[in-house]
Amino acid sequence: MLRFLLLSVLICVTQAFCPVSHSDVWSCVVKDACVNKYQLHSAIRAKTKSLRRQFLMAVEGSKYHRLFEDCDSDRNGCLDMADILASGASCQRSCMWRQTMHDLLC
Repeated sequence: MLRFLLLSVLICVTQAFCPVSHSDVWSCVVKDACVNKYQLHSAIRAKTKSLRRQFLMAVEGSKYHRLFEDCDSDRNGCLDMADILASGASCQRSCMWRQTMHDLLC
């Protein structure tokens, strides 16, 4: 039980010190428009040839299935700020994920 508590505190502390917030990433990615899987995939693919893209694909799955399952609250296949805000905690990602997305798309 103590290990679980310490692990939980460690996760919370590392998330608190992340330089890129969840809202910063999404306001940069979706801006005022709606972004579908193909637009997101194309934008990331055009920006990098490094392992960053592979990291995102490993976390989210092919064509970002996990991201859209967690964040697309109205299930229309398109992410906008209303979806992100409505999905709440299920759409939260790790600090490394946020930094990677921010570096690639902002």
